[in-house]
Amino acid sequence: MESKTQVTEITNKKPSLKHLQALVGGYIEIAYDDGYTQIICNEEGLLLGLPYNVGATEYWRGCVYGNIKQYSRLYGDVVILKEKGRLD
Repeated sequence: MESKTQVTEITNKKPSLKHLQALVGGYIEIAYDDGYTQIICNEEGLLLGLPYNVGATEYWRGCVYGNIKQYSRLYGDVVILKEKGRLD
């Protein structure tokens, strides 16, 4: 049975570092930033053995238009920041 992972989207206000760390379960990493959308994941997700996040990985791959290797994946819970939610 595959473990459940979450994708949280925040658009209304910039979250605190503590809030982001709580959502991803540890240190944060900005996996993607195009000036409009940021994808935040657990920096140590793979090392910690967090489950593969299929939904977030598909979203991420769509954002980078094939510019990442096919085996690149996001692990654990992921946060998508847009609009006022971005960490500018």
